[in-house]
Amino acid sequence: MQQQVRGLLALVQQKGDYFTIMEMQNKLDVKSMDMRTLSIWLESLSLLKPKPQKLMHSGLLNREWAGMKTKDYARILTAVGRMEPMPRKICGLLLEQAPKHIHVSNSIELARILYGTSRYNPKHRLLHLGFNRFKDIQPNLDTMWEVCFLVYSFRQLYPKNPLIFDLCEQSLDRVSILNDDNTSLLLQGLVHGQYHPQLLEQVIAHTRTVLNLETDLSLLIRTLHHLSLCSRIDSFLPLLQDRLHLLNPRQFCVFLEALDRQDTEIPPKVLEHILRDSKTLLDNPDAAVSRRIKRITSPTFYFRVGGEVPGCPSVQTFNDGQSYGPCNGGRGVKYGTAESKYYVAIRNAAQYCGQTITATFGSRQIQLKVMDECPGCAKDNHLDMSLEALIELTGSKEIACAINRMPPMINWNFGGKPQDQPVHTPTSTDDEKPTESAKHTTKSAISTVTSLATNKVTYKD
Repeated sequence: MQQQVRGLLALVQQKGDYFTIMEMQNKLDVKSMDMRTLSIWLESLSLLKPKPQKLMHSGLLNREWAGMKTKDYARILTAVGRMEPMPRKICGLLLEQAPKHIHVSNSIELARILYGTSRYNPKHRLLHLGFNRFKDIQPNLDTMWEVCFLVYSFRQLYPKNPLIFDLCEQSLDRVSILNDDNTSLLLQGLVHGQYHPQLLEQVIAHTRTVLNLETDLSLLIRTLHHLSLCSRIDSFLPLLQDRLHLLNPRQFCVFLEALDRQDTEIPPKVLEHILRDSKTLLDNPDAAVSRRIKRITSPTFYFRVGGEVPGCPSVQTFNDGQSYGPCNGGRGVKYGTAESKYYVAIRNAAQYCGQTITATFGSRQIQLKVMDECPGCAKDNHLDMSLEALIELTGSKEIACAINRMPPMINWNFGGKPQDQPVHTPTSTDDEKPTESAKHTTKSAISTVTSLATNKVTYKD
């Protein structure tokens, strides 16, 4: 059966179509394959794009994983690690057998086992055993994919490690032979592990040659995520602009997070898609997607203290001499003064009148004073701050007014924070988050959430 499988798989790799795969499925009884044949079958299927997930699952179900030879075990674990999404239950069962195989002396099999383990958990205890084994073997790696697997596997547990640096140093002249999958693995390992800046630059340059309009979307999004961690996604955005409608909600979240990490101008087609679909994603039934999208796309509410800002949408003002909100002993506050630039309205403000809030945008911070109630901030815990303060915080009216770019995303917390300490976004578990209480009659809040669909500021009562 092994020869039959190898012959059919060679045919698949030549044709690369799913009709051939279905023909193979009809000719072969996958469930009755022995472990050697299954390992060859699964590893070969894992290299196809897109991967035939259901077909791979059919060979993994109801298997007894004890007693396998290490070579077969390493192949199967690699194939499972390549699956998107990875079947975590099956991978967990496989890793129960890992202690029997981790002391292998073959560097190829060790790299395979470490890769599958790291895909399951990048801080798994078995990776420590694998690293010690790697030091004992001191392999002279002939294949570049082994380097990719090892750099990827140790990225979180052993950053800036000299042994991995030496491994990278030996690979400087071999980056050009990498395919897109291994390029993405090596990129992720180098970004997180901080092993070798020169090799990272070579990999980024090579990434531009291997990624194209035909690249698998999940791989492309994953690669953009890693590139965003070193602020290098600008030149790759055109690869996505005509395919954004194909992204699933989780992929779209990862893409927005990548954009949010850096100050980059968004191509018009990308911006158009974001404006159209962000509001829909806010109501996504998937709780994880909903939480992520709210954290990414929830903009700051704002009002205007001074005159209109040229180039910015029209923003309402409250310089009418009237008093607003529950603070100042219940008498409220008046706007239009220099001091009111730093007034901020939040949900349940009566409990926090006069307290200082630190707002953070990237490395920039300003201090604001709670002086008013914001009914519209109740749902997402936003700040209602002045446009002038937001421009000061972001350092640019283009960023503050979302001119040809996404609305600014800020974090905030109560109290003043030193400049070098990050300020987190309050969540439902924060002790300092305002609790529900009676709402006070006050001004309307301006929400740029609604402007996502209309590309102009509108009012939210």
